[in-house]
Amino acid sequence: MMRVLLLNLSAGSLDAIQRALAGQGYQIISESGLTLEEILALSPEVLVTEASPSDLSCCGLIAQVKAQSHAGPSVKIEMIVHGGALEMMSFRFRSTPWNLPQELERSFGSVSRKKN
Repeated sequence: MMRVLLLNLSAGSLDAIQRALAGQGYQIISESGLTLEEILALSPEVLVTEASPSDLSCCGLIAQVKAQSHAGPSVKIEMIVHGGALEMMSFRFRSTPWNLPQELERSFGSVSRKKN
């Protein structure tokens, strides 16, 4: 079962993602304000977070997670971006609305298949 960490999501995004993933066979962990060590201790295979052009505070933490992924198990990152594009950065971005189960399968289906 793929472990998905929903980190620092707004109430609306959290609700939409939890409804979309319900019954899809993912282990969902929903948290806010975690440190790098706490994220790594949860061992997520996928990290879903969000940002807006006015608040990019998550980007430093995401960079740290990616850096740690080179030394250990890789964490796939999906970032929801509201109100603007941040394509210049080296993460995968999703603008809402989208079909999360379909996107997770497209992006990380190989991870899911390896675990089953």
